[in-house]
Amino acid sequence: MFTHISKLKVLTKIMMRVVIVISLIFLNMNAISKATENNIRISGRLDQYCQIEFLAIKKNVNVRILKTHGGDFYVYPPKVSSSFTGCQNVWLGNGFKLTTTHYKNGIVTWIRGQEPKDVRPYFCLYKNKLLFKESSFNIKRCTATIK
Repeated sequence: MFTHISKLKVLTKIMMRVVIVISLIFLNMNAISKATENNIRISGRLDQYCQIEFLAIKKNVNVRILKTHGGDFYVYPPKVSSSFTGCQNVWLGNGFKLTTTHYKNGIVTWIRGQEPKDVRPYFCLYKNKLLFKESSFNIKRCTATIK
């Protein structure tokens, strides 16, 4: 009987640890979501083109269309100047958004994207052109430095 109580105590401790780990995972996911939302805001507002939709640019004469053997890529805005602050977006021809790249004064500050066959999006935050891993997620898609 004494071993039965000992086993019960051990199982209880294990279950409590599992609950704590699961709780931390959900808190971390929530924090990542909030971090992503906060990182796309500058001065409390979204910069230009950060939330533009595919249908809004598809027939735009200024959209850049890259034709490849795998399909068409739509890029808007087509060019980014050295003083540009805002987002450049890339879509597949079917409207699937691959990436949103945010620039501040022509320098990449973050990239958010998702591959068509990957359910996990990625988010790459850059500080001084270096990947800030602590605030990024699914970083296998991120480059360590940017030009």
